[in-house]
Amino acid sequence: ARVACWVGGAMGADNNDTAADAVAAEAAAAALSAALVADPTLAPFLQPGYDAAAYASGVLRSGSAASCTLQLNTGLGALDAELRAEVVAQYDQLLEAVASLRDTERALGDIKLGAGALRASAARVGAELAEPHRQLVERTRQLRNLSAVVDLLRRSVRALKLAAKLRDHVDDEGDGGTATKAAVRPDAAKAAQLLAEIGVLLVDTDVARVEAVAAQRPFIDRAAIKVRAQAEASLRSGMETLSQAEVGQALQIFFNSGELAGVVQELARRYTVQVSQTAANALDATSIASGTKGGGAGRGKAPSTSQWREEVWQRLTASMDDMYAAVVAMWHLQRVAAKKRDPISHACFLDVIVEEGQSTLTERFWKAFTDVIAQHMANAFRTSGFIKDALVEGYPRLATLFDGLIDRLERDTEVRGVAPAVPVNGRAMLFHALAPFRDAFAQASAERYESAVGSLFARGAVPTRGAALKLCAALRTEVARANSKAGVGAVSAAASTYASSTDADMAVLVASPLSQALYQLAERVEYHITTGPETKQVTAAPSSTQQRNFNLCGLLADVHKDVAMHVLTQLPAEAVAVLSPALQNMFAAGTDNLNPIFRAMAQRLEETLLTMHDPGVYVDDGAQVGAVTEPSTYMRNLRRQLQAFSTDFVSKMLSAGPVGSVARTLSPPQKHPMVGKLVLKMARRLCAFFVRHAALVRPLGDAGRLRMARDIAELEAAIGEALV
Repeated sequence: ARVACWVGGAMGADNNDTAADAVAAEAAAAALSAALVADPTLAPFLQPGYDAAAYASGVLRSGSAASCTLQLNTGLGALDAELRAEVVAQYDQLLEAVASLRDTERALGDIKLGAGALRASAARVGAELAEPHRQLVERTRQLRNLSAVVDLLRRSVRALKLAAKLRDHVDDEGDGGTATKAAVRPDAAKAAQLLAEIGVLLVDTDVARVEAVAAQRPFIDRAAIKVRAQAEASLRSGMETLSQAEVGQALQIFFNSGELAGVVQELARRYTVQVSQTAANALDATSIASGTKGGGAGRGKAPSTSQWREEVWQRLTASMDDMYAAVVAMWHLQRVAAKKRDPISHACFLDVIVEEGQSTLTERFWKAFTDVIAQHMANAFRTSGFIKDALVEGYPRLATLFDGLIDRLERDTEVRGVAPAVPVNGRAMLFHALAPFRDAFAQASAERYESAVGSLFARGAVPTRGAALKLCAALRTEVARANSKAGVGAVSAAASTYASSTDADMAVLVASPLSQALYQLAERVEYHITTGPETKQVTAAPSSTQQRNFNLCGLLADVHKDVAMHVLTQLPAEAVAVLSPALQNMFAAGTDNLNPIFRAMAQRLEETLLTMHDPGVYVDDGAQVGAVTEPSTYMRNLRRQLQAFSTDFVSKMLSAGPVGSVARTLSPPQKHPMVGKLVLKMARRLCAFFVRHAALVRPLGDAGRLRMARDIAELEAAIGEALV
């Protein structure tokens, strides 16, 4: 009210105030505003949380109500003056705002009139369109219901017609029983297709609730059970007899019913479970122990561990047939699926079963097969007992069984245009499943080799020739144990039938520990061999130290010869590559220790040959040439030295003693390759040395030529008799 009065007063004020008065008023108003803000009496009223009741209560409690009222009245007067000054300063703007408000009121009145007219028009249009819209909604609902009914009738009629056709292809006995015939009816595939189409229609619950269709439902269910039973019986019979016709017809039924991929997957699972049960039964220690109870030779005698082990092998051998049947059945399924196509869509059944980019059916089953074998073998290995001992000790026999299984599968499933049952890396996958027993067997074999070698030097004594022969026999026995197709005990007819010709993996498994044993033997011999000047003397009979060295080198020679003749020739190239470096190391160790003796003897013989240059040996003295019947003195000495070396040294190196001729013993040198090589090398060196120095003899007359010819014959005879 006060502001309105001030505004009215300001509008009626004198309009002739000068600009200076206005400026002075604005300055005074600004000063007054600052003073009002700073006034402590008015400051509480500027606070955001001002409470009039609280302020009045505080003033009354202070007892200064009169003075406070006076101060407030003074402040109100100052505020009135301030407001009046503000109105005067904003006079022009206030007039403009008042004019704008009047224009706005006039425009608002026009808008109210237009809105009323629009509301009346909308009401009139709504009244005109409401009835047609209602009728349109009702007709649309009616049309939708009619369409649904027509579609339901169409699908129901289709279902009834398919059910009628199904009766022509299925003998409905009304008992819900399954078919017992193994062969599928010629129209069973059509019945499966009809059932699949009916099943698509019956997915709609409205069709299934139609009374006429619901009346056919029991017959449809019985027909589905009957057709599926016929298909399963045909598939089972076809897989057992490997009949392509039965399996193909069964696959056609499952393809028409849309269950082909699921049925094949379930079939593969069943065969995997069958293989697992077969392996578990073969390696069931409790069943084996209870099955051989009371099987001893005497009445009431408990069965021995050997009988339990033999029972393990009999069960494993019998399980090979079951495993073979499972793998061949899945291969037969893939063969038929690859050939069979749907006559309508021409879709290959194998493409339906296996998607593009995935592994084939046999590859997937082989992986599952090897995984099952690996699982049961690992369980048998973790469970210590007679089964583990039998399979570790008889791993060659175990490998032979599975190797025969693979060979049989490869042979029987080798059909042109069809992938075999065993994939490319199938053999490696299967033998990887046997890895625990393979590694344990290799370790045990290496320990036996090491024990055989260590027993030779158990007490630090030099091994005798008899000990060397025992070592060779032990090595041959161990190799025969590992490389034999029979393994431990006799192999059954089935296993020997399935056995492969050569198992390179087994041969390498045999050669690796044997190679380490040969390296160890060569190292042990080198530790025991004595070196020094006394070991190289050839002027007297061999010393005890030399004889000891000869025995040690003879041990290497005997083992090298035995392994090279009886083991190396029986192994394939892969195993030969593993064993050959160890044999070469043994050969080098033996020849390196014998070579100083031959070198010293060759130097002594060369010194004897150098005496051919002495005066009077070949130089012509002008005497009349006569018959030359005796060799030169140096040649007689050479022959005597050769004979002594052959008798005292070479014969002892051969461990044959002085009996017989060394030349005959070394004929051919390959019979004793280590000593024979050194003897042949020395003989060649003597011949070459003699020829070089004989060619230097000058002058050489007729008598000298005759004597040299006689010495040549003597040298040939000496070498042939003493060496080669």
